[in-house]
Amino acid sequence: VPLHQARHFRLYSQEVLELGHGVSFLLVLPPADDVCSAPGQSNPYTPLSGFLHLPLQMFELVHFCTYKEKFISLYCRLSSVLDLDALITQQAMREAITDGEVTTAKQRHQLILDYIQQLDEMRRDLRWITDALQYARYKQPRGGVPIT
Repeated sequence: VPLHQARHFRLYSQEVLELGHGVSFLLVLPPADDVCSAPGQSNPYTPLSGFLHLPLQMFELVHFCTYKEKFISLYCRLSSVLDLDALITQQAMREAITDGEVTTAKQRHQLILDYIQQLDEMRRDLRWITDALQYARYKQPRGGVPIT
């Protein structure tokens, strides 16, 4: 990045990102106008070699597979099981005939939904990239520590 552009970069000062055991880094943010440019708008980083364009979800998956492999493995497995359980409990609610069966099926379904919500909240806590992007987009007040 040329020096005249680098002057406008900021250091992400919200937190030091700890990716894994012994792996931490500081994030350097471009000017707010350059973060996630709109489709059709010129991006100053496109002509530079060495950049790879990844959708946010793909980047997060690569990040988790690299630095939080055990977590993402367990998360995906548990998420799949809970989604299947939610479908099973929905079917049980449709098949319930007596008031007791309906009540039991609703309670079981609500329990599964609570587990799904807890699992999503755990993952949300580890999704640092979304917080960093929101912080990088702030124009006022100017977020981050100026590099120069």
